[in-house]
Amino acid sequence: MLALIGNTAYQLFFINGIALTTATNSALILATTPIFIVILSAVLDIEKLTSPIIQGVVLSFLGVAMIVLGSREALAFTDQSLIGDLLIVANPISWSIYTVLSKPMLKEYSPLKLTTVTMAIGTIPLVLVAIPSLNAQNWSSIPFAAWAGLAFSAVFAIGIGYVLWYTGVSRIGSARTAIYDNLVTVFAVASAWILLSETMTAIQIAGAILVFVSLYLVRRKP
Repeated sequence: MLALIGNTAYQLFFINGIALTTATNSALILATTPIFIVILSAVLDIEKLTSPIIQGVVLSFLGVAMIVLGSREALAFTDQSLIGDLLIVANPISWSIYTVLSKPMLKEYSPLKLTTVTMAIGTIPLVLVAIPSLNAQNWSSIPFAAWAGLAFSAVFAIGIGYVLWYTGVSRIGSARTAIYDNLVTVFAVASAWILLSETMTAIQIAGAILVFVSLYLVRRKP
């Protein structure tokens, strides 16, 4: 079940959703992941939630919202992007289920073993769904840079990324780990500033600071 939710469904929702909506909409929606994880953890009574964790989740979301709204890209939830937005909304929901329900299993299996098993199972239906697209693909037209990007995503963003995520969940819990996920937005903006010479607004800098403050809150000893 974890494999189908966290690998098959999550990847299908994400890749189709990002194609049908804007990056700005996606960034804001995906920032709700820690909120869904906190709610699910509380409902299922899998993890004890403290006041600093709740405060950290709220501050982290506000920080990402400031980064997104402080960019030059307009936030627009329209009829044209509705299907894509809904698919992206399914992402934090499926990822939350995947993360929270994996916590008890990490007492039995190592992060590497659980990642390997769930990926192996989840890849099978993913490949079956992709058969029409794979058959229609003009493989000779794919440039080397695209293959390199695919390899990077497979090895680092997915393979190593999933193992690190499970390691975090097993050691510091689902909610605390989820807040670190919002660092993706912070580093994306910082990378665009360094590598692409894009500007960072004062609102974005303030949002990034809020995200780091949220991490400080959840790391504090009771």
